[in-house]
Amino acid sequence: MSAQRSLVALILAAAVLAAGCGGDDSGGSSNEKLLVAQANADIQEFCAVSGSKGAVYDLAYFAMLDAVDSLAKAYKDDKNVKVNLDPDRNRDVPVSKVVTDAERRLSQGCGKDGKQQAAHLQQAVQQQ
Repeated sequence: MSAQRSLVALILAAAVLAAGCGGDDSGGSSNEKLLVAQANADIQEFCAVSGSKGAVYDLAYFAMLDAVDSLAKAYKDDKNVKVNLDPDRNRDVPVSKVVTDAERRLSQGCGKDGKQQAAHLQQAVQQQ
């Protein structure tokens, strides 16, 4: 369990660093960009533990639900805002790509709960 917490802490630290680096000339507030980066990390974490049961799954599941809502809102607010998902690569990624990648990831290999939330993201994209 401590290895998983370490992984989550590492992902969070990377997201915070990535969101805080660089100028703010791509639109969107730093807080919005951080929420998108965090949501992306939460979805990756959920998919990584989607075969688990118990508290680990439950924590990742509820974080993923919030992440899907955050991404859907970010897409609706401004799908062209660019976020930095990683300090070394994946810089200046448009929210639209983060959302479509998350939808694809959730629909493949993240269980039935992932597929349900992928449909929610797909609906958010189609409403625009």
